Amino acid sequence: MAISHGAFGFFLYGLIAGLFDDFSVQHLALAGLCAILPDIDHPRSALGIIFSPISRWVNRKYGHRTVTHSLKFLAGASLAATPLIFLDFTLWLAVPAGIFAHLMSDGMTVSGVPLLYPDPRPFYFLPEWLLIKTGTANELIFSGTFMLLAVAVSGVSYMGGGLSLLSKLIPSYGMIQREYIRGYDGGGERELCYIQAHYVPTEEDIEGLCTGTDGTNLILRTDRGYYLLNARNTGEIKLKAGKRVNVTIIDRYFVFEPLETIFDSAPEGDMVIVSGSLRGKFYAIEPVKHPEVLELRHGGEEMVLNHLFLTDVKGITGYIEYGELNYKVIKIEAPSLRKRFPL
Repeated sequence: MAISHGAFGFFLYGLIAGLFDDFSVQHLALAGLCAILPDIDHPRSALGIIFSPISRWVNRKYGHRTVTHSLKFLAGASLAATPLIFLDFTLWLAVPAGIFAHLMSDGMTVSGVPLLYPDPRPFYFLPEWLLIKTGTANELIFSGTFMLLAVAVSGVSYMGGGLSLLSKLIPSYGMIQREYIRGYDGGGERELCYIQAHYVPTEEDIEGLCTGTDGTNLILRTDRGYYLLNARNTGEIKLKAGKRVNVTIIDRYFVFEPLETIFDSAPEGDMVIVSGSLRGKFYAIEPVKHPEVLELRHGGEEMVLNHLFLTDVKGITGYIEYGELNYKVIKIEAPSLRKRFPL
């Protein structure tokens, strides 16, 4: 049934595409459509009813479960969809993933699937004793099971459930970064994000608060300093959500002002994280402790800040000619969270 093919298509696409890149509900919709596409050779199928003239012609010429249920059809449709690669690789991936999901699920039925058509021999993806008969209670169980798995693998984050199951089972750096951007970065009602990771350059395990991302790196503040984590220097990585907080994003510009202005004019909050750059003349009273997130040579004319606590900028003096800073202001409800990091 179409619902069975759709459920398995959602599941298989979410499982594969989630390993490569982020994807949207539109991507899932295309995968679901392609998962029922091979049954266009049956006039009473979902697509067969909608595209009745095409369906009847294919059925008269080839019959059901023939050419559209073969690897040739899979290859042809994937090739025809090639222009999508230049637009979005994961969008193109929905085509072969959806069609293969249909062939694979048909190969779990007692009829099998003729992958090498015109060779009519059926292929099976399950042992004989587990094969499903179409339209029975076993197919309903199949549909329900894979619909739940599809939600767990790819749909949880779209329904406000936080991390997807795939992110927890296979926590790659790229996936953790995408989950952070989608669920924890930006303004509004958010959650604090804690990360545990293995930092390859020093072969140490680190844990701390993720203060932001510059597109390539995740910035992690620990009790030992700041770390810029990326796919090359990070081994095992896990993400954990903290309590919900309220995040406000404020941009401010500075022209001919003392450096103290960035503290005096900072908005009030339990935690203030700053990013941006300032031109002027700046002096570090002590050597800069966090070169990963604060670019400043003693007596430098430019200071670049990369998602670091505003309190960590203290110890630097100078005068701003001009510049811009982005303030991420976090207000924390739970008192216990304030004790976790010195603010």
